[in-house]
Amino acid sequence: MVESNILDTLISNLMSERQAKVYLALLKNGEAGPSELQRASGIPLSKISETVNFLLSNGYINARKVGKKKFY
Repeated sequence: MVESNILDTLISNLMSERQAKVYLALLKNGEAGPSELQRASGIPLSKISETVNFLLSNGYINARKVGKKKFY
């Protein structure tokens, strides 16, 4: 219930539904790579990069690179 209310608030004020779902997945699960974000948010992997770029460019999240992998 609380998660649904937060999602609705983010969507109505700040983000698209896709962006809000990825953001909430990170808040809930902590640091994650693209595959983990896809599983946690239900957003197609083909859209994760675009969504993460929006969140990064607007200062909602940070990125960290370990070897060739990126974590958000």
